[in-house]
This record gives sequence, C-alpha cells and structure tokens, in this order.
Amino acid sequence: MTDIRRAQLTVATALLSAMRTIAVIAAALFLATGAAPAYATITACAFVKPTPDGFLNLRKEPRMGAKIFRRVESGDILLVVVETSLDPWTKVEAIVRNEKPGKYLGVYARSRFLRIFDCEWDARGER
Repeated sequence: MTDIRRAQLTVATALLSAMRTIAVIAAALFLATGAAPAYATITACAFVKPTPDGFLNLRKEPRMGAKIFRRVESGDILLVVVETSLDPWTKVEAIVRNEKPGKYLGVYARSRFLRIFDCEWDARGER
C-alpha cells in the first residue's frame, strides 16, 4: 500500500469517526431538549353541512369506531386544520362561537360533512 493511499484511508477513517460523534451529539441534544421539528399549521373555518340526523360527531381519532368526543349541529362553525381537509377526516381545533374559537379540542370530523372557508378573523378571534 502506498503512502498516499494509507493517508487517504486515515483521513477517511477520521472523517467517519467525526460524523458518528456529531450524530451521537445531535441525538443526545434532541432527546435532552425534547425538541421536535416545527411545522406551520394553516387553519380555516368549516361550516357543518346538513347530516341525516342533524348532528356531526367529533371523534377522538380519525376512524368510525373511535370514541365520540362531542356532537355538533348542522350549521355550526369549526376551526379546522386545512392540510387535513382533503382526507376523509379533518382535524378540528375548536368550535367557533360569536366569531371566536373556543378551547383547543384536537378531534376529528368526517370531511364530507364540512365546507371549508376563510375565517374573517385570525386565530386569536380578532378581525
């Protein structure tokens, strides 16, 4: 083995070792801080369309067999996560009363019973 090849292997080994060390430190920092990547959530309002029984179930999980958290009436307005509105289930963040969202719910509603529209106020309930 030539001296140049031996030097290349030494550098490659040192570089690999440094990369492993950085990965371990990054993992330790992630676990120590509990940090997770931040994602922007875009919210909008949703009008509850008429349903066969006049109510729409809000469920704890996005599936038919999930526990019903609450029922809302046709015509109610919900604050929803836009990114989920094309799925069969839309994530509902709050029920809107008097143009102000209530407390955070984090539940799901069937998308086919919702009509999404832009709220005329921001998430804090201000125009």
